[in-house]
Amino acid sequence: MEWWYPVTYYYEVATITRLPSNRTSVYTLEPAPTSFNVTEALLEPIWLETTTFDDYFNMSMPGYVYTTVPTPVAASTSVVSISAVLPGPNGTFDALSDIDYVWTEAPEATVAVTGPSGTVFVA
Repeated sequence: MEWWYPVTYYYEVATITRLPSNRTSVYTLEPAPTSFNVTEALLEPIWLETTTFDDYFNMSMPGYVYTTVPTPVAASTSVVSISAVLPGPNGTFDALSDIDYVWTEAPEATVAVTGPSGTVFVA
């Protein structure tokens, strides 16, 4: 494997709207009007973390660069995406805590590559 894209993208899947109702509030979850566009996201500039060694302080120092990462070019290029979105509550709900169960962490992206003599490497 020559290159691994270092960025995780989060995107809006829904909007919570407050509906006033007789001195209380109820909420509704409205789906996002547009879906995530991978091509557009890859063209956006990002903050990349860099590390340099500082001889004066005798330690590594983090730094950040705002840049557009070049799109990988190879004989074979693939994109691994993971979706970790659970369905939201139907209709209205009384408390914002009712949607806490929707939050989930996506598993790490992995790809299996078959090498010589059938050996499988996972990255």
